[in-house]
Amino acid sequence: MLEKDDIKAITQMRDRQLRQLHQCWQVTRWMKLTEEKYYAFAHPLLGITFAKELGDDAEEALQKLIDYCSGWQKHQSSYALRYYPEHLRDSEQWDDLYGLLHNFEFIEAKVNHAEIGVEALIQDYALIETRGLSNFSNEKKQIIETLQLIQGALRLSAHVLFHRRK
Repeated sequence: MLEKDDIKAITQMRDRQLRQLHQCWQVTRWMKLTEEKYYAFAHPLLGITFAKELGDDAEEALQKLIDYCSGWQKHQSSYALRYYPEHLRDSEQWDDLYGLLHNFEFIEAKVNHAEIGVEALIQDYALIETRGLSNFSNEKKQIIETLQLIQGALRLSAHVLFHRRK
């Protein structure tokens, strides 16, 4: 789910335009819109269906969303913190994903975020591509092994990190 501020930053829409969305049955039929906060498709498969129909426009919109998420430090967006790793995996931007999961600031921000936490971060490490690992260069294998070690350390310390947030 995208928050109102995320939508405004990505689309350059103004409050008036967003209010108009709430009054348009063609939009509300397919979207869940809460008055002040969240925007999402009414069902996850709708996003896939719309993307197929929109073709290049959907790809361009997805790239805008990924670009927005890459500014997670600037935006402090819950959406960006939560979904940026998945977007990187889905678009097969492996080096960016590996770099993000090595980034201590990202790790700290996600662990300390009230709505996200350590469990979601641990799940991010499961996004790492390991199929065909034997064909990877030694450098890539070391990166993946390091990320798996970080994931293991987070698992072992999850209860401490969880209680520290409270």
